Amino acid sequence: MTSGANPAPAVITQLGLPGGYKIQYAYGAVSPQENYDQPERLLTVEYKNAAGALLDKTSYEYGDARFPTYVTAVKDKDDVVRWTASYDAEGRAISSSGPGGVDATSVAYGASGANYTRTVTNALGKQETYNFARSYTWMYDTKLVGTTGVASTNCPASATSLTYDANRFIASTTDEEGRLTTYVRDTAGRMTQVTEGSGTAAARTTNYTWNTTFNLPSKVIEPKLTTDYVYNTAGALTSLTQTDTSSYTVPYATNGRTRTWSYEWSATGQLLSIDGPLSGTVDKQSFTYNTNGFLQTATDAVGKVTTVTAWDWRGEPTTIVDPNGVSATLTYDVQGRVLTATMNPGAAQSHYQFTYSAMGDLTRMTLPGGGWLDYTYDAGRRLTKVENDRGETITLTPDALGAPTAMTVKASGGTITGQQSFAYDELGRLIRSVGAGSETTQFSYDKVSNEVGLVDARGKASSTAFDALDRVITKTDPESHSIRYAYEAGDGMVSHKDGRALETTMVVDGFGQTIMETSPDRGVRMYWYDAAGRMTKLIDGDGEETNFSFDGAGRPTGITVPGAAWETVSFGYDATAGGNKGQGRLTSITEESGSTAYVYDAQGRIIQDAKLIQGAAYTVGYAYDVNGKVTQVSLPSGRTVIYARASDGLVTGVSTKVSPTAASQALASSVSYQPFGPLKGLTYGNGLQLARTFDQNGWLSRTRVSATGVTRLDLSFDRNANGQLDGIADNAATGRSASFGYYDTGRLQYGVGPWGDHSYAYDGAGNRTDFRTVTGGNVAYQFALNSGTNNRVTEVQDTNGDVLRQLIYRDGGDLYEDAVTSGPVWQYYYNGRKRLVVVNKDGTDVSNYGYDFRGQRVWRSVFSPTSKTTHYVFDLQGHLLAEHDGNTGAVIKEYVWLDDAPLAVIDHSTGSAQIYYIHAGQLDEPQMMTDASKAKVWDAFVEPFGKAQVFGSTASLDLRLPGQWEQLESGFSQNWNRDYDPSLARYVQADPLGLAAGQSLYAYVDGRPTEYVDPDGLQRSLVRPLVPGSNPNMGPLTPYDLTDDDLLKMIGLPTSLERSVKKDRDKIRKDAEYKDYKRMCAPIMQRPDQDRCSYLGRRIKRSEQCIKMRISWDSRWGPGRHSISIIQEFVFQSRLKKEYNDNCTSNIKWCPIR
Repeated sequence: MTSGANPAPAVITQLGLPGGYKIQYAYGAVSPQENYDQPERLLTVEYKNAAGALLDKTSYEYGDARFPTYVTAVKDKDDVVRWTASYDAEGRAISSSGPGGVDATSVAYGASGANYTRTVTNALGKQETYNFARSYTWMYDTKLVGTTGVASTNCPASATSLTYDANRFIASTTDEEGRLTTYVRDTAGRMTQVTEGSGTAAARTTNYTWNTTFNLPSKVIEPKLTTDYVYNTAGALTSLTQTDTSSYTVPYATNGRTRTWSYEWSATGQLLSIDGPLSGTVDKQSFTYNTNGFLQTATDAVGKVTTVTAWDWRGEPTTIVDPNGVSATLTYDVQGRVLTATMNPGAAQSHYQFTYSAMGDLTRMTLPGGGWLDYTYDAGRRLTKVENDRGETITLTPDALGAPTAMTVKASGGTITGQQSFAYDELGRLIRSVGAGSETTQFSYDKVSNEVGLVDARGKASSTAFDALDRVITKTDPESHSIRYAYEAGDGMVSHKDGRALETTMVVDGFGQTIMETSPDRGVRMYWYDAAGRMTKLIDGDGEETNFSFDGAGRPTGITVPGAAWETVSFGYDATAGGNKGQGRLTSITEESGSTAYVYDAQGRIIQDAKLIQGAAYTVGYAYDVNGKVTQVSLPSGRTVIYARASDGLVTGVSTKVSPTAASQALASSVSYQPFGPLKGLTYGNGLQLARTFDQNGWLSRTRVSATGVTRLDLSFDRNANGQLDGIADNAATGRSASFGYYDTGRLQYGVGPWGDHSYAYDGAGNRTDFRTVTGGNVAYQFALNSGTNNRVTEVQDTNGDVLRQLIYRDGGDLYEDAVTSGPVWQYYYNGRKRLVVVNKDGTDVSNYGYDFRGQRVWRSVFSPTSKTTHYVFDLQGHLLAEHDGNTGAVIKEYVWLDDAPLAVIDHSTGSAQIYYIHAGQLDEPQMMTDASKAKVWDAFVEPFGKAQVFGSTASLDLRLPGQWEQLESGFSQNWNRDYDPSLARYVQADPLGLAAGQSLYAYVDGRPTEYVDPDGLQRSLVRPLVPGSNPNMGPLTPYDLTDDDLLKMIGLPTSLERSVKKDRDKIRKDAEYKDYKRMCAPIMQRPDQDRCSYLGRRIKRSEQCIKMRISWDSRWGPGRHSISIIQEFVFQSRLKKEYNDNCTSNIKWCPIR
C-alpha cells in the first residue's frame, strides 16, 4: 500500500486478533539525516492481551554503523540476547551464534578470477568449502560446482561435485563417496529423469511428467510402479493412482493392478473427503468446517464422528467430543502452546498442566495425579536438567551444537546413580559412547554418514557395507561371518544369505509387498493383499490357507481357515450396551476356544475383560487412577489385587483381598525405584525385604532378599565391559555361584554353575551346534544340522556319533516328530494357524491345547496319569493371572505381578489359599519362593537356557525364563507364540516373523540368554534399562513441542484433527521444519515381510538424520528444547547399533513386532 503523497510503502503497526489480542510493531529511522516519513527498521514486535498487558516481545538491534539496516542482535522479552551476527566490510555475514557461542557458525569468503569460495566453519570446528564458478558471459551466472570437506581430527577430507546442462540446471551430482546421480530436465528446469547410483549395478531410474500450470508432478514412473496425479483448477490434488508395472505371474499376475485415492475440496480450499484406495466408498473419510473455516467434524470410514464444539481465536480446538460422546478440553497461551488438557471433564477427569519460560520453553509438566517434571535450560536454551517431584535429577552437558556430551543421574539426596558420556566427530556424529566405568563403544562412518564400523566395549569389531543407494549389502561380525543382501530397484529385499550361505528369496511387487517367499526353513509362502495393502490371504509352507478380512477403517473383522470352520475368529466393534464406551473400539471376539468381550471407560481404558473358555466364564476387571495407571485388578475368583501409586504413577504398594469387602493383606510395601529407573526394593508381605543395587551404568549388581536373622537370596553380579554377566557370587551360600564366558559375537560360550560345566558352539548363522557338559565325567552332545539345506536340528548325536534323537519337520518349519533312540516317539499336530494342538507319545495322545485370538494358550488338557483340563486367564499385557480347573471352574492358582516381574503366587491346590512370594534373579527368572513364615517352599537352579533343577520344594511353580511356562507332559515350555525346548535351547516351531526374526528361526535370543529374554516367543529384549525414564510407570522425559500431535497422543486425544490457523512466515517455516523432523524421528514399524537387519539399517539412518534435524531445529527455533530427546535418541541409536552389530553382523537377527 502507499501513504498519502509519499509513495513509499506503508507498514503495519498493529495487527488485531480475535479476543482482543494484538501484535504491535515498532519501527525507527536509520538516522536523523535519513529521517524519511516512512520507518526504515523494525525495532520490536510485541504480543499483548486485550488489557494491553505485554505477553511476549522480540527486539532487534542494528549495531554495525556501516550497515545501519543490518540486524546484529535479537533479544527476547527479558532483554536477553538470543542471536548475534556480524558482517565484513562488504556487508556479507561472516558469523552468527546463539548465547554463549551456541551453534556458532562463521563464513570466510575467497575469490580467484572467475572462481569463488565460501568456507563455512561449524561450532565444532569442521570446515567445508563451497566452490562456485562464474561464467564470463553473464556476471550473475554463478554456479555451485562442488564442496570440499577439510580433513579434521575425526573426519577425513571429502569432496562433492556438480555439473550443469546447457540451460544451467544441475545435470549430475557426485557425493562424498563418489556415487553419481544424473538428471535430465526440461527447459524450465524440472526433473524429467533421475538416475541414482548411475553406472553401478544398483542404478535406479525414475521418470517424471509435470503439470506445467502448477509445477507439480502429474506422473512419476519408478521401477515397477507408476503414480499418476490429477489436480483441480486451484492446484489441489484430486486423484492419486498407483499402478503396479511389475510382470510377475507367480503366485499371481501383478501387472496392471491399481490403487486410487480421491480427494474432494471446498471452494475455499478445505479438504472435504478422502476416498480410497478400496473400491467404492467403503473407506471414505469426510470433514466439515464451521463458518470460520475451522475443522468441526471428522467422520471415519465406518461412520464414527469426532466433533470439535469450541475453538479459540486462532482455530485451535478447545473442546473435542469423541464418537462416544466423551469430551476433552484444551487451553492455549497466546503463542498456541497447550496450557491444560482435560480428559473427560468432571469427577473422573484427568487434568494435565504445562508451563513455559518467557522464551516459550517447557519448564514444567504436571500429571493429573500431581507428579511433575521440571526442565531447566542454559542461556542458549539448551536443556541442562530434568527434575521430578521426588527430587531426582538428570543433568546434561551440551556441546556447541547442542548434543549432550555428558549425562548424570542423581537421587534426591545428590547421590550419583547413573553416568554416561558421549563424543562426536566434527560433523556431530556419535563416535564414542562411554559408560560410567569407561566402557567405550566406538562408531565409524563413511563419508555420507552411513555407519560402517563398530568396536564394542570388549574391543570386538564388526562392519557394514552399503551399495550406491545406501542399502546394506553385507554385514560382517567379529568372527568374520557375513550376511549378504540383494534388492530390487524399489528397495525391496529379494535375496538374503545367512552366515551359512543359505538363501531365502522373495518376490516383491510394484507396491513393495512381498508376494512370495522361498525359505530353507519355512518353505514356500505366498501372500495376497487388498488395495489398501492389507494381507487378505496367506498360503504357508505347509500349503495351509488362512484368509483375513477387514472393514473400511482397516479394522480386522475375521480370520478363516478353509475347511476348518471351527478355527474362525470374528472381531466385533462399537458395542455400547450397559454404558460401554465402545464406539470405535474392539468390543468382542469369538473363536474356537470361546469368546472375549471388552468394556471401556470414558477415557478408552478397558475396565472389564469377560472371557468364555470352553463355555466357562471368567471376568477380569480393571480400575485406574487419574494418571491412567491400573490401581485394581479383579480376578475371576472374586479376589482383588490393589496397586497403591504415588502422584507420578509409580507403584508404592501391592495388596490383595479375597473379596471386595474382605480385609486387605499386604503383598508388597515400601516399593522404591532407581531415579528415573527400575525397581530398587520392597518389603514382601511376609516381612522379607528385597534390595537391588545397580551400578552407574544401570546394570544390576546385586539382589538380596533378607530379614533380621535370615537371608534367603543374596546374589552379586559381575559383568564385562559390554554389560554381559561374567559371574554370579552367591553371598548366601545357597549354591548359586556361577561363571560365564562369551565369543567375540557376544554369544554364550560357557556357563559353569550349580547345573554343572556347560559349553556351547554355534555355526555362522547362530545355530547352536554343540552342547558339552561336564559333571564328573565327560559327555558331549553334537547338534547336527542338515548340511547346506536349512537351519533345523535333525539329529542329536553323542560323542561317539551315535544318534540319540531324530527330528522331522513339516515343510513349513514346525517340528512334527522326535524319535528318541531306545525311547518314545513323539509326534506333534498343528491347527491351520500353525499352533500346536496335540502332543502324541507312541501313538497315544498325551495332551491337547487351545488358544485365544492373541495366540495365548488358554486351555490345556493332559491325559496322563489322569485326565485334567486347565483354563488360563491372562491380563491385557499377557501376564498369566489365574489357572482354573476346566471341569469345575475352581481356581487352582492366581498370580500377582509388579510391572513385568512376578511378585506372588496364591496357591489354592491344597484347599486353602496359600500366598507364596517369588524371589527372582537378574532376568526376573524365579529362583525361590517363600511362605508367610519366610520359609522356603520352592527352590530351583535355572540353567542359562532355561532348564530348571527344582529341589527341596513343597510348592510348585511352572514359570521359568520370562514368558516361559514349563509343561511336563511335552518337555516343552509354552512361550506365548511358540513352544520352547530347553534341552535343545531352541524353539520347535519356526518363528512366525520369518527372516525378521533372524537367520535361525529357531534360536533362543541369539545364544545370549544371560542378557536377553523373549517373553512372547517372537522377540528378544534387554532386561536392563539403557535410557533414563525406562520405567514404564514414568511419564515422558522429553519436553514436547505441545502444539503438535505428540501431546494429543500422550493424553489420548485424536490426532487427525487438522487445524486451520493463519500463521506468519516464521511460524510456517518453524512448523514445516518441525513436521519434517517429527516425520524423520517418528518410530517406523517393521513390515512383517521386511528383514530385521534391513529395518535396523533404515531405522539407524533415520535416527542419525533425526538427531541432526533436532539439533538444527533447536539452534534456530528453541535451543535446548530437545536436549533430552537428543540424548535419548543417541542412546537409543546406540542400542539399535548394538543390536545391529550383535545380530546383523553375527548373522542372527530378530524382530520386535508380531
